[in-house]
Amino acid sequence: MIYGSAWAQVLEVVDDDDWPIKLTFSMDPAAGEHARVLTAENLADFNCTKLRLQAKAENGTLLRGGGHTPARLVDGRLVYDEVPVLAAGQSIKWTLEFEPLRKGTPAAVTARLDYLEKPAPKPATPPKPAAQPSPAAPPSPAAPSKPATKKPCTDYSPPVGRDMTVAELAYPTGNRNTSAVLVHQVMPVEVDKGKPYTYQYHVTNIYAGSLQNVELQAFTFRNLNVVKSDPAAESQTDGYRWRIGELDECQTKIINVTATSGEVGNATACLAVSYSNRLCAVTRVVEPGLKLVKTATTDHLLCDEAEMVLTVSNPGSGTVRNVKVVDELVEGLMTTDGKRKVESDAGDLAPGQSKQVAFRVKASKTGEFANQAVARADGGLTAESNKTSTVFRKPVLTVACSAPEERFIGRVAEFCFDVKNTGNAVSADTVLTTSAPTGAEIVEIGSKGTRQAQGVAWQLGALKPGETQKVCLKARATAATTIRTNGRVAGRCADPVEDACETKVTGIPAILLEVVDIEDPIEVGSNTTYIITVTNQGTLADTKVRVTAVIPDQAGHVSSTGATPGQVDGQKVTFAPVPKVEAGQKVEWRLTVKAKKPGDARLSVELSSDQFTAPIRETESTNLYE
Repeated sequence: MIYGSAWAQVLEVVDDDDWPIKLTFSMDPAAGEHARVLTAENLADFNCTKLRLQAKAENGTLLRGGGHTPARLVDGRLVYDEVPVLAAGQSIKWTLEFEPLRKGTPAAVTARLDYLEKPAPKPATPPKPAAQPSPAAPPSPAAPSKPATKKPCTDYSPPVGRDMTVAELAYPTGNRNTSAVLVHQVMPVEVDKGKPYTYQYHVTNIYAGSLQNVELQAFTFRNLNVVKSDPAAESQTDGYRWRIGELDECQTKIINVTATSGEVGNATACLAVSYSNRLCAVTRVVEPGLKLVKTATTDHLLCDEAEMVLTVSNPGSGTVRNVKVVDELVEGLMTTDGKRKVESDAGDLAPGQSKQVAFRVKASKTGEFANQAVARADGGLTAESNKTSTVFRKPVLTVACSAPEERFIGRVAEFCFDVKNTGNAVSADTVLTTSAPTGAEIVEIGSKGTRQAQGVAWQLGALKPGETQKVCLKARATAATTIRTNGRVAGRCADPVEDACETKVTGIPAILLEVVDIEDPIEVGSNTTYIITVTNQGTLADTKVRVTAVIPDQAGHVSSTGATPGQVDGQKVTFAPVPKVEAGQKVEWRLTVKAKKPGDARLSVELSSDQFTAPIRETESTNLYE
């Protein structure tokens, strides 16, 4: 016989002679860690016949077998159909699957192969001596049901010599084809009085399956004294009992007995055999388990989405049925499709199996959101996940525009923007854009600015919480106006904000007052005309321009014309005011006087306006002669 054994984690092959048939275990990676392949290889140069393979498990359960011949489960063992012959140099393969009783505890699987190395001719059976009386066999259980087909081991006959005789008993029916146990008693034909001699009992299982609690009893001894036996017998009041135990299908146990006979005549011993088969049904005892693990990305901007994954698994040894996973989101969170509750049917989970439920959420406000999910299954199984915490942050931008209230025409006005992040997250890709100042030319934007068709853009980059950046542009107006610009700042996930500021651009009034006499000197009695000219040389209009002239005593008023009419009051002529004298504009009046007496006559002219509250004076000297 050849034996092989294997463990669930470590393969170990035991073969006591390796010849002529070598039996080995090997793994089948495609079938899983609890599957084995048994290979029988004939190493001899002759055929082996009647190969019978059986397998049993300790700390485990055999599930199924197959391969070269089909297998069936008999009392927890796998019994494979017989292989008639294995030719020299050939090999065959069987398969088996098993399962450890407890996770983490190895199962020992042992396979046994019985065969005949060479078919031996059946020895001739010598004539039997006269039948000896024997008592009826003791009551025994009914024989197991056997098929009518003949089994190979029902032909079992012990090898005997010419000086030996064989008696047999087919129990319980007396017919080998319908009985379960075949007992042969191999005795010497003749022995010497008082001298030890040996004989044998051959007990063979001819049932299609194993037999349990097999016992052989010898009683009603006549002229036969048992000296010893192998295996040892248990002594009883009426004889001896040999506990054979379990007999595999077609297995034979041989009992060797040494005895003496003290009288001349016949020596006899009566036999009885019994067994008590048990019906074993294997039920797997399992413990399903349920475990739920939740993961979530932790830190996000409010405009981003967080990813959450629920992993439900079965760490137990039995299948979990109808698994459902539920995650009720806290206030402020919802899935991307607007749901506050995530529900998923995970179905059934085999031992060690896991499934994942992934989804994305968004927040309606900033803050930290923590929650956990729960899984439920048939049989009242529940599992809560770990708590996860997800934080949503947001950058908050402010912008403040500053500019001088007033600038003169042609002077540069500087417009500055202070951009600050008052939120709790970085404002990435921050950009400030300003409109082109109205009525002015941009003359400087700094190194960070870029001119655009509609204004200027500043790439401010990433603004950390609390950080401020300041940028400025300079503009100049060539006319009186109001320069106005608007700044808009935006960043990733930050709401855009705007601010505007303006500068009033004004001109500078500059009045030139000129008085010129057309004729000088003049003779007494003659007339001369003074031309009074007011010119606005500045950049701002002068309003309500008033001109007053005082005629010297040596002359008298003749006429007054010009931009506005004049009113004469003695030697004083007051011209009506001019509403506005634009920048660059000239206004002119003519005043004609007559010389009355000789002397150095001086015409005095005075100008006042809204822009010049202090009077501007000018005089013109004319020489009067006789």
